[in-house]
Amino acid sequence: MNWRSLLVVVRYDLAYAGRSARGILFGVFYVMFWAWLLWKLGTGLSEFLARPGESGAFLDLVLSYMLDSELAGTIFRERPATLSAFFLIGLYTTPAFSIWGGSDQLASHIGSRHLRFIVPRCGRFELYLGRFLGSFLFVAAFTLLAGLGATILSLCIDDAASGAVLLHALRVNLTLVAYAAPFTALVAIFGALTAVPAVAAICAYGALLSVKIISGLLAIRIPAIGAVAYLFPNSLQTMLLGSDAGKVAGATALLFVYTAAYFAMGWLGFRRRNI
Repeated sequence: MNWRSLLVVVRYDLAYAGRSARGILFGVFYVMFWAWLLWKLGTGLSEFLARPGESGAFLDLVLSYMLDSELAGTIFRERPATLSAFFLIGLYTTPAFSIWGGSDQLASHIGSRHLRFIVPRCGRFELYLGRFLGSFLFVAAFTLLAGLGATILSLCIDDAASGAVLLHALRVNLTLVAYAAPFTALVAIFGALTAVPAVAAICAYGALLSVKIISGLLAIRIPAIGAVAYLFPNSLQTMLLGSDAGKVAGATALLFVYTAAYFAMGWLGFRRRNI
C-alpha cells in the first residue's frame, strides 16, 4: 500500500466534502438539527425523558419504542441526564446521518468516469480506503461537534460531578464515532454498485428499513426471523446503552467487525467494476 497516496486521497475527500453541495447541505442540516435538539434538552426535555410515564403520551410512546423502562431508568437516573438523552437520540440518528454523509465516497466519480484519470496515480485499494476514511472523518467531525455541545450543556445544567460528566462524555462520543463507521462502509457498497450517490443512500436506507420491518413484524409469528436484525449494527443499540461492561465491550468490538465486513463487500464490488 502506498501510504502517501492514501493520505492524499483522504485530504482530497475531506476538502471535496467540505466544498461540495452535498457536504455543505449535510453540515447545515446537521448543525441545525442538533442545535435545536440541544436547545430542547437544555429547556427540560432530558428531565421529561427521565420520567417514564410522566412525559406525555407521545414521548412515552417514542421512549417505549427506543428502550424498555428498566434501561431508561438506568441511563437517565444513574448518569448525567442530558448526555444520556444525547446518547440515546444519537444512536437512532447516526445511521441516517452516516449514510447521507458517506453516500458519495466514489459513486459520482464512477458515474462520470473521472476515476480513470486517478487510478494510474494511485491504486484502487488506496483510492477506496482513502475515500472511506475521508467520509468517515467528515461524519465523525460533526458527531464530535454535537458531542462537545452536549457535554458543555451537561456540565452547565446536570446535577452531577464534572468528572462523572466528562467520563460519560468520553464514552458517549467515542461510541457514537465508532457507531458511524459501519454505516459509512455500508453505503459505500451501494455506491460501488449504483454509481449514483442519491440512489446509494436510498438503497442503504431501504435495506435498514426492510430488515427492521421483517425482524419486527414477521418475528411475531416466526421468532427465528428476528435474527435477521443482526445483519446491521443498529441491533446493538441496547447493548451499547447498557451498563454491563462486558456487553458494551462486545458490542463495540462487533462495530469493527461490521465495518470490516461491509468494507470488504464494497471493495470486492468496486474492484470488479469497470471504471
